[in-house]
Amino acid sequence: MKAMGADYVVLENSICYERRHRRGCRLRDLLDLANGHIMDGDGENDQDLVPATHRRFCEEVKTDAVSYTALFNRTFQNKTFHVYRVKKKRKKNTKSSPEPSASQQQDQAL
Repeated sequence: MKAMGADYVVLENSICYERRHRRGCRLRDLLDLANGHIMDGDGENDQDLVPATHRRFCEEVKTDAVSYTALFNRTFQNKTFHVYRVKKKRKKNTKSSPEPSASQQQDQAL
């Protein structure tokens, strides 16, 4: 997400927990198949699919587990949406000298 410049993730419960469509047509099923995971619910799965080693993102991010709070800050939620800000790594200050920059020196001179 960071590489693509995403600042926020918006989760909509009706998409995360979709029940209206038949198995294999839900967004979560498509994601499972793309990741090589078996789909949840009753029905057959291709033999080359494996169980996921982790819970679904929609569920896990809402638990406020450290592994997710290190990456996301919840900024909004209601009964339909959960919005998370993607945390950015802070740039380390590489200055080794405490001397003011040229622009700071100009400001001080004025």
